[in-house]
Amino acid sequence: MPSEGPIDGDVTPDTNPPPPPPTSPPQPGGLQPSVQAGDAAAAIAARLASLEEKLAQAVNALTRLERLRQIEQALRAAGAADVALAMPAVERSIETSPQQGVDEAVAQLRQSRPGLFIASRASVGATAAPNPTTDPRAGELASLALRAASGDPRAVRDYLRARRGE
Repeated sequence: MPSEGPIDGDVTPDTNPPPPPPTSPPQPGGLQPSVQAGDAAAAIAARLASLEEKLAQAVNALTRLERLRQIEQALRAAGAADVALAMPAVERSIETSPQQGVDEAVAQLRQSRPGLFIASRASVGATAAPNPTTDPRAGELASLALRAASGDPRAVRDYLRARRGE
């Protein structure tokens, strides 16, 4: 007796047949796979070249910034009065003779243009501290200076008067 419906465990045939296995993915625009792969490889190669160029530019910029940092540190250590003014001169010196290091370029600039650098403390005579062996008021000035360091306006006034000799 034929059954009218499926019985438990029976498999009924599917009304929709399964799709045929794909031989190749559908191609947009109807292009053949080899043509599309060639275009993709060319696009990837162009993108790679672009990224390599950007990387080279970034490396050059980083190298320049590192050199500028080294120049700035060397100028500050040498006592440059205006680092921004002295920096281009040091850069030109390094560009004209690349074997010259940053420290040598700063030393050369210091010799050729000493006005760009602050004079050392030993060469400044007018602002030097009093010599205790030659100035009898040195002890008094030292104590007034300590009081003035507290910030008290009267102590500062007394110190400046004593320093001027009033």
